[in-house]
Amino acid sequence: MKRENLKQLLLKHYSVAGVNMILRGERKPSYEVMFQLSEKNNVPFTAWKDITSFISNDTKSVEVAQV
Repeated sequence: MKRENLKQLLLKHYSVAGVNMILRGERKPSYEVMFQLSEKNNVPFTAWKDITSFISNDTKSVEVAQV
């Protein structure tokens, strides 16, 4: 999932400052929000251990050059 998409989903529950802290890994969303994102948007619970790695390692948002 791209960072911007995840940011838009989190903005439904948190302020801009709160979302930025979550995406930097300084805070975590509540378990209710984690559950909703897991069920509806396929963001696994394990992603919140290191959300910055989850966002940067997303293969859907990175194009790989064919050799």
